[in-house]
Amino acid sequence: MRIRIGLGILAGLLASAGVYAANLPPGFAEEQVVTGINPTCITGAPDGRIFIGEKNGTIRILRDGALLPAPWISLPVGTYNERGLNGIVLDPDFDLNGYVYLYYTVPEANHNRVSRFTASGDFIPLHTEQILLDLDTLTAGVHNGGGMAFGPDGCLYIGTGDGSTPGNAQRLDRLLGKILRIRPDGTIPEDNPWYQTLPGSYRTIWAIGLRNPFSLAFEPGTGRLFVSDVGNAAAEEVNVAVAGKNYGWPLAEGYLPGTPPVDQYQNPLYQYNHATGCAVVGAAFYAPEVLTFPAAYHGRFFFADYCNGFIKVMNPGTGSIVSTFATGIRRALKVWVAPDGDLYYLSRGGDGTGSIPDNTGAQDGSLWRVYYAGTGVPYIAVHPAGVLASVGEAATFQVQASGADTLRYRWFRDGSPLADEAGPVLWLDSLTLADSGAVFTCQISNAAGTVTSHAALLRVTANQRPVPVIAPLPVTYRAGDTLRLRGAAVDPETGPVLPEYLYWQIDFHHDRHVHPASGGVAGADWFFKIPDLGEVSPDVWYRVHLTAYDPIGLYQSVHVDIYPARTFITVGSHPPGLTAYLDGLSLRTPSAVPGVVNMKRTLEVPQVQVIGDTLYRFEQWQDGDKTPVKTFGASDTGNVYRFIARQYTLGTGTGLLGQYYHEPDGLGFKFDRPPLFERLDPQVAFGWGDTAADTLLGGDDYAVRWLGYVEPVFSGEYTFIVNSDDGVRLWVDHHQLIDQWKLQALTRSAGRVYLEAGHRYPIRLEYFESKLDAAVTLSWESALQPLEIIPQRQLYPVSARTAASVAEIWLYPVPASGILYAEVITPTPETLQAELTDARGRMYRQWVLAPADVFTRYPLDLTGVGAGLYYMRFWGESGFTQTQPVLIRP
Repeated sequence: MRIRIGLGILAGLLASAGVYAANLPPGFAEEQVVTGINPTCITGAPDGRIFIGEKNGTIRILRDGALLPAPWISLPVGTYNERGLNGIVLDPDFDLNGYVYLYYTVPEANHNRVSRFTASGDFIPLHTEQILLDLDTLTAGVHNGGGMAFGPDGCLYIGTGDGSTPGNAQRLDRLLGKILRIRPDGTIPEDNPWYQTLPGSYRTIWAIGLRNPFSLAFEPGTGRLFVSDVGNAAAEEVNVAVAGKNYGWPLAEGYLPGTPPVDQYQNPLYQYNHATGCAVVGAAFYAPEVLTFPAAYHGRFFFADYCNGFIKVMNPGTGSIVSTFATGIRRALKVWVAPDGDLYYLSRGGDGTGSIPDNTGAQDGSLWRVYYAGTGVPYIAVHPAGVLASVGEAATFQVQASGADTLRYRWFRDGSPLADEAGPVLWLDSLTLADSGAVFTCQISNAAGTVTSHAALLRVTANQRPVPVIAPLPVTYRAGDTLRLRGAAVDPETGPVLPEYLYWQIDFHHDRHVHPASGGVAGADWFFKIPDLGEVSPDVWYRVHLTAYDPIGLYQSVHVDIYPARTFITVGSHPPGLTAYLDGLSLRTPSAVPGVVNMKRTLEVPQVQVIGDTLYRFEQWQDGDKTPVKTFGASDTGNVYRFIARQYTLGTGTGLLGQYYHEPDGLGFKFDRPPLFERLDPQVAFGWGDTAADTLLGGDDYAVRWLGYVEPVFSGEYTFIVNSDDGVRLWVDHHQLIDQWKLQALTRSAGRVYLEAGHRYPIRLEYFESKLDAAVTLSWESALQPLEIIPQRQLYPVSARTAASVAEIWLYPVPASGILYAEVITPTPETLQAELTDARGRMYRQWVLAPADVFTRYPLDLTGVGAGLYYMRFWGESGFTQTQPVLIRP
């Protein structure tokens, strides 16, 4: 026997032995606390209990290091693919009220839900559920989000995934791809950014443009919200979420210098590409009640990567990486810091393919506790295992340890040292039968102390290993194919190996990553169905392993590789240069993207996209299909899709003229005197609360009138919506659509009118504020126009009229008797004449109006005119004429 002692740890050897302990910094140690779980989330109670959420809706209780046999709750959930129980958080006053908040997929309902339950000790009754928020319908089984955290303001913040429909993240009529904010009872805080402009549950939206925010954490002291957002092709992001900000997805990924791609765009604090990892998860600050980690870790932000199995430490102030804290984790999922100073992480386990069966039900997940040993005494995370080998072969023993300073390794055979200088891996070459029965241990030491590993037994046999053979397989595969695997083996001593001693294992290779696809199946024959959902890149292949065992435990493996049949998906548009999303990846048409034949793909075109001063609206695909989403299998000959979009020229407006009045008269205010001041307001979207619109107005009792023109992008019937607190009146094209001139809490009022694209219609919005909160927003929608606050580009102030425009006359509501107020707007000053006639054309009054400017206000005396319907006709030197009805009430 010849001995070789390695000075480095061989990751491949550890992995092949089924060892998944993490590599940690010196002085840190870990232990595996729970195994055999299907984990998704974790939290803990002030009394020391730890709660582990499983994907199937079960929450397990860990108390004093032991897993209780009965679950905390068994909640019915939908578990298809990534759906299930994805979030758990305890109320800040949990020890007083027992409130538990769960984020889960409602079974058979195709959407996620946030509910509050009330715990009774170690049991949560299902009947205590209070539904707080139901999210939008899902279009796929992935990108569910589920991160939740309570902020220092006492509100619950919720991260929602885009549901695998990227466009959801930018839409304000979808709750998906967002950070939402609610109170603990489910009510919506009035200071949410879009509270004044959106209806119903959409007022919960707090930040937009996220893809899959699976983990959230608030920074102690600053109250900043950190969000780990799983990326697509470009970057994994750690974002600091701010109210009203847009994090770009799907229009942008990662840090973008220069001009932002969308309004209110916020760059990530930190990002990394897929050469480093592929799915950022976990979010936790090290700020426990008891600080046991070294000072360098205090206040730091910990996050993990699901695919590459690391945990990193970030300086939250600078966004720079302080260190890599752990590596070698088997699908890291969540990170949590316990009050006693220990750090816990969930290892998801499973085969790692991202296939539907794997996502749905991994059963070999685990919970690990990481602690600081303090003295730096070595700690053994993985002990050497026994070895069975044949005569003439080599044997390997390995140990994994951590501790302060440089560790020294010394191996012993039957209690006697083998060498003075050693490493964590021991090789024994050219084994003989005399070596059988030897016992090996490893002693690890540093300046702080010494530990000795468990004993490992070496067995050597004269038997030779069985020789397996895999029957020929196809060179290439198509997604969805079923492989028939046939194998056999011959044992040199006993002849043909029985089928029950043959085991199959399939590994899925993607780029430089390897994940188990399926395994542990015994038999000479096996059918394996290749998934048609999951990784869409053609840079993949499968490696099929067959391992044969003999009756005493010797084994040997062989493998065969098969590669995908490649194809291309081509996406075009008329006109070219537009955006489409292929499986969430943003494309600029025309584009050709490689893929695997028969893989299921999803192609989506935004209903509306804006490039420069042009709006493009999806009309149909070239085959006539008018649905903007196509789901298809990639064909052998390639898929070609071309969509048609209609172009609309956007406006060039600058907003509306806002006239601001001090208004002590309340409901009787008539706008019959000059305003305190005028200004150009780009939009009507104000939530002043209990503050004044301007210091000149004071906190209460003011009124505003906005005057100008609105230009629709599309033709059709438009609904104009005003959300206001207090009173409001709205005219469009001289039609009064809304009359809510009264004291009221925040109220949604609406009216409809038909408008032609490209025409500018006069618009007048009047608003008054009496007491307490003040808010007013002006929105619109139509069959083609999504609901939005009317943008600045489609609004024109009265002062912005061109010389080619015609005059406009604005008439104000007529009191029982007295004065009718007319406001005259002309391209250039000109003399106008006016006359009041009844329904039969009989004239009652005449006036000559000589405007001193392009905007002049006139009182028209109607004293003595009886009640009834009249008509006011105006005409001018330029040929202008206008007639409006006037109703005088008794």
